[in-house]
Amino acid sequence: MIDQGRDLIDAIAHFYRVDRALVRAPLGREPWQRGAMPEAVVSLLQALPAHARPRQRKEVEPRLAAIQALPVHLRSPADVSRLAVAFKRGWNGVWKTCEREHPNLPQAIRDCRDLLNAALASLRQPPEQIELDVDRLGLAWIARKGIAAFLEASRHWHGLPMVQLPLTPIPAAIPVDAPLVPLFGELDVAEGHARELLTADALYMEGETMAHCVADYWHQCQRGGIRIVHLETVAGAAATLQLGFDIHGYNLEIHNLQLRGRYNAAPSPAVCELAEAVLVRLAELGDAVHGQMTLIAAQARAFRAQEDARRQPPPPPRRQLDARLRTQLAQVLAYAQAQDDWRLPIHRPLRVTVAGFQYGQGEDVLDDLQIGDVLRLVREPDNPHDQRAVRIEWNRKKLGYVPRAENAALAQALDRGAAASARVHALLDNDWAPVEIEIELE
Repeated sequence: MIDQGRDLIDAIAHFYRVDRALVRAPLGREPWQRGAMPEAVVSLLQALPAHARPRQRKEVEPRLAAIQALPVHLRSPADVSRLAVAFKRGWNGVWKTCEREHPNLPQAIRDCRDLLNAALASLRQPPEQIELDVDRLGLAWIARKGIAAFLEASRHWHGLPMVQLPLTPIPAAIPVDAPLVPLFGELDVAEGHARELLTADALYMEGETMAHCVADYWHQCQRGGIRIVHLETVAGAAATLQLGFDIHGYNLEIHNLQLRGRYNAAPSPAVCELAEAVLVRLAELGDAVHGQMTLIAAQARAFRAQEDARRQPPPPPRRQLDARLRTQLAQVLAYAQAQDDWRLPIHRPLRVTVAGFQYGQGEDVLDDLQIGDVLRLVREPDNPHDQRAVRIEWNRKKLGYVPRAENAALAQALDRGAAASARVHALLDNDWAPVEIEIELE
């Protein structure tokens, strides 16, 4: 019977990958009210030195909610060992200290994620080659400072005042008063002369001269791509012509949207003939005008994007890390950087298919792409969907992004100022991801 019992203990120890002492302890023999002991808890207890382990089920099971609330993700046995360091002075002693200071301990631990998110948001430059998320930062903080100190840091942070952050200045890619891209500039036909009005001042003077409200159309000219034209017949009759076209490029026809004389009077027959002659001439110019239409559409998109960005609401008030917490964070980051198995390998070269190709301008230029074409990589740390986003451009046109699963090491390298080159490696028969690129860090 003794031999059979020893064999059973060995079998259980082998199955759970724990030592025989943990199986023989009352903790391993007593039935748990909630069923089997969670595997992650078994791994943690196994990693503890013998003197620090709990011995009774009652020392572990009531604390399962607190254990499972810890902001850690144990990706490897090395991570389990890092968490075990927090209990090196004894399982019960650590938990009793925390329970004494925080009556609702599971909730207090969950609240620590707010501190971790604030700490990550405060990092302008991530640690070198470390893929740092909330769970990894939480594990590093606990391993370096201990659970009690981690909880105290969270409580201290939650007690700090909320601060209204200033709006991030948005650089004006296009000045508000920048001249419009011309459709044709000036044009002479047999019926008279046509001149585009490409500045806000020109629209204002047209409105004053013609005694109507064309000056109010500047915003539509910027965002919608419409063009205002001053017409003058050979006999001296003047009028204002509003031209429009489909800025999305589905229809290349230019339309007469409005034609008005002074005081918004109906145009004379001579003026109507002049307007029609201008449209005919623009149709005859063909590709030259169509090229200008493409530039006008790009400028209109840029104006809209710039204006929409300026309309973003101010960021909500936030708690910032004070000097005390910044000091602790620096210590935690130094610990994370010292963990060799947390470092990300940078593949040279890195080959990936362009993600989000159908949402950029890739489809517009796909027929022009050639294998070997040089691409531009642009970091987007403020991207609302992925702070590690790396945008891919060809001739200033957005093709898409480096896939999220592949961008961590590259984003961190670019943030440190590393130079990277990218080229089109292959064109694939895939509607969603037709372009494969090759990236090398220089």
